[in-house]
Amino acid sequence: MERTDVPGLATEGDGGWDYPELSLPVLPAGSPRPFHDDNIAEVHYADLRKLLLPAPAGATVDKKLTGGWVSTAQYLSVHRKGKRAELDQVLKDSALRHIAARGWTGDTLALVVQSRKGKAGTERVPFHQTLSLQNQLLG
Repeated sequence: MERTDVPGLATEGDGGWDYPELSLPVLPAGSPRPFHDDNIAEVHYADLRKLLLPAPAGATVDKKLTGGWVSTAQYLSVHRKGKRAELDQVLKDSALRHIAARGWTGDTLALVVQSRKGKAGTERVPFHQTLSLQNQLLG
């Protein structure tokens, strides 16, 4: 008998989402991972779109944010109006090449902005889970 089948021993869910199994994208031949000793600049040689989290089970995928490229204007539109011009300049100064985004609704957009309809704030566990998994793909 499984532990979770025994009355009184079942573990209550923590609110985390059920993501598909993650895998790192294949790098071009001879390209090191970003934090490898041979990659002093910490460049991500993988296709940026392959480094985005997939939507979790049961999520409704945002048809405008399917994991492809998005414009700088679209990216800036989700930031506070008073900070957009400043952020736009930072992106220009840092020679931004591409922005990729994937979004879904259960509350998450591709740049890890979370909200809950009709409620203030978001649940802590799913937010930390999202950040942790995204960091695993990037690092």
